[in-house]
Amino acid sequence: MGDDDSADRLIEIGKREIYQNLDFVQLRSYFLKSKGISEFRKGNYEQSIADLNRALPELLKVNDFAWISVIYFYLGKN
Repeated sequence: MGDDDSADRLIEIGKREIYQNLDFVQLRSYFLKSKGISEFRKGNYEQSIADLNRALPELLKVNDFAWISVIYFYLGKN
């Protein structure tokens, strides 16, 4: 569980640092995807779904098939 806590802290730092910068919209989606997976692992399914759904549109725009597939996988498991 220690690794998950460290990952959560780093995700929050990343989101906070880039959130308002329009140059990093795609990167923000990767942070949201990671946060959604983390929330799933903690059993916070509603938050997981919300984060994953917020990550999806930008990744669809850039056709990041690998991470889109991961998001759909976790949405299905939620």
